[in-house]
Amino acid sequence: MTLFRRSGNSLAMMDAAVRGLKDYMAALRIKPMLEEEWVWMDDSLQFELQSALKVLGEISPPLSSAVRKPEGYGKLQFVSGVIEDVRESAGSQLAIALKIQVGFNALDGD
Repeated sequence: MTLFRRSGNSLAMMDAAVRGLKDYMAALRIKPMLEEEWVWMDDSLQFELQSALKVLGEISPPLSSAVRKPEGYGKLQFVSGVIEDVRESAGSQLAIALKIQVGFNALDGD
């Protein structure tokens, strides 16, 4: 079951969430905080999120109908994979790059 399914706004919600994350990452302005070997990460995360937005824009609403077609389902899988990659990168590689220690509570899913 998807959020906003009954109103038909699932794709709009997903787009807004990804766009918000992309804008948040841009507002952090992490590039100046990164050592030279990690500078690529800022551009990489922005690129991945922009790719997710592009593919989300190619999915025709409603989401419940789009995912019944192989093409729509594949696009949604791509977006899901990108979001998972961004989460993993931000949670591990970016934390290392910014010299942030991630404790047990941050990793246990609560």
